[in-house]
Amino acid sequence: MKINTSNALPAMPADKAAPRAALAKAYAETAGPASSRVALSAESRRLSALQDGSADIDTAKVAAIKAAIESGKYTINTGNIAAGIIASARELVK
Repeated sequence: MKINTSNALPAMPADKAAPRAALAKAYAETAGPASSRVALSAESRRLSALQDGSADIDTAKVAAIKAAIESGKYTINTGNIAAGIIASARELVK
């Protein structure tokens, strides 16, 4: 079976196009002005702030690790890395 990869939408039958156009016109006439305002709750503002990416990275920790690498004092525990890889592989096999 071939999958249609074109982004073109199929043509809408004429009997369905007219009601849709009328509905769009009616909505445009009854919709509020473009300057309508929406008030967000404190929780939604908090969730929105989480999406900006500022809480994703601990910049102080990144700076400390970078300084340790540059000074040659950063050590890598290969045992922990190996254990993590093995644990991930076990999860995939389940």
